[in-house]
Amino acid sequence: MLTRIMKLLEEHGRLTLAELANALEAPEDAVKPMMDLLVRKGRVEELGGTCPQGSCAGCSFSCGGSAAVYGIGVKRLTDP
Repeated sequence: MLTRIMKLLEEHGRLTLAELANALEAPEDAVKPMMDLLVRKGRVEELGGTCPQGSCAGCSFSCGGSAAVYGIGVKRLTDP
């Protein structure tokens, strides 16, 4: 699943935790520890706490506008 997360981030540039969970068809509380691991390893960066949607109007996620946004980190999955 970690490889799939990296592929999603490479394809989309940046995604919220809710978007990743939705794409992986997994609950956010199952995806969050994987994201924390990837952040610790430098594979992924947490880019901030602002949802890329800009507002909650019409948004289907329940983040309240403060979702973590993730992007590719300094190290890639293929790096040693």
